[in-house]
Amino acid sequence: MENDPILTDSSSEMIDSIANADQEKPPVGLAVAKYMKEVEGQGYPIAFNYDIEPGISNEELPMLFIADNAPNPNAAKLLIHSLAGGENGDLKGIEPFNVEGSFVTNEKVETPNEKDVEDLNLWELDAEYHYEIFNDFKNFWLEIQE
Repeated sequence: MENDPILTDSSSEMIDSIANADQEKPPVGLAVAKYMKEVEGQGYPIAFNYDIEPGISNEELPMLFIADNAPNPNAAKLLIHSLAGGENGDLKGIEPFNVEGSFVTNEKVETPNEKDVEDLNLWELDAEYHYEIFNDFKNFWLEIQE
């Protein structure tokens, strides 16, 4: 592959490698946004880049799957209410998800992001395309890790 990419087994390993790189031009890494919490906790000199071209990510609505026919559907409603931060955005259920690079749906929740999701260069999510290419991508990913 071009540019001699380094593949890691996890976002945590990638973040540790970049943070500890003693280079004039340290490597660039792609990680899942939730791992930015690790960056904050460790004091790593890593920042989130909001201006990646041609795009930073795809737009993806947050999802929570609840079992059908649960004996108490109101419990599921309370769970969703809590995880979304509640009516005023002050419930603690949102805290683990409210990290830089993650965009919560409750407008009353203050986020650590420098930009609003509307200001990001995102690709439109094409779930049908993702479904069609999933196995090809998975096989490609496994092949390059050998």
